[in-house]
Amino acid sequence: MKKQIAVFMFLSLGILNTSFAESASAEKDSADVKPKRPFYAGFGIGNNISNFRDFATSPLFYSGTAKTISIFVDRPSDKKDMYIQARYSAGNYKVKGSDDDILSNVKSASVKYSMLWKINPLSGDKFNFKVGGTFDAWGDLRINKSLQNNAVGAEVFTTLFLSLKASHPIVIAETKKIWFLKFKPRYRNTFFQLNLPVMNNTFRNGYIYTSTTGLDGDPTPSLFKGYEFHAFSGLRLSTTLMYEQAIFNNNILRFTYDWDMLLTSKKYDQFQMANHIFLVSLVLKLK
Repeated sequence: MKKQIAVFMFLSLGILNTSFAESASAEKDSADVKPKRPFYAGFGIGNNISNFRDFATSPLFYSGTAKTISIFVDRPSDKKDMYIQARYSAGNYKVKGSDDDILSNVKSASVKYSMLWKINPLSGDKFNFKVGGTFDAWGDLRINKSLQNNAVGAEVFTTLFLSLKASHPIVIAETKKIWFLKFKPRYRNTFFQLNLPVMNNTFRNGYIYTSTTGLDGDPTPSLFKGYEFHAFSGLRLSTTLMYEQAIFNNNILRFTYDWDMLLTSKKYDQFQMANHIFLVSLVLKLK
């Protein structure tokens, strides 16, 4: 009888030990598995209200509104954010305060890549702070026929930013009514991002745009002839303010305001531009 009891206790301890080992192994495997970041792709449309001045051709300010489209990929998470965007704008700009019908047709495009990481000591339930880097390449093509042989101009800016981002989830646990508006429980989020230049490079004409095609023995026109590349030149600052909320099938409706300032070096041919870009985007959850 004693032998049977001993065998039973031995088998019981063996089963318990095996179960505990399997449980511990499962918990370890569960801890080792990293949470998957969602994968979003989006398309946005809007307007770019901007002003520019090019001292290489005229000290006059031009202002206008350009239609803007944007496509992007977004992979946000609590600990790390990755964002890639391509944006294009086109529109006509007029001389500020002038009745003359002087138009500059401006087309611009940019490509942006951003990677940010969470700052744990500063982050909490209400705010999530992240820091990282953003690379942004921006270029434009301007055609102003009234300037005759100075009609065509272009600039290219490539900038490496130090980026600081603060996000705040808007939590509504139950349906709330404010006046005639009803706010139902759903995902809502807002963030502000500041981009400070670490390295700014410019590619631009040496002085004026005057075409010398045919006068210097070379009949082939060249848009970038006489252009100069300058590293660590000029200044560029940008910010982003965003609000988004869930709509259907875990997709998101996003409203974005981007401010972007561009400035070449302080020379007689300085180029200045400020962009105020308003976009409404449909963001689709793909993964």
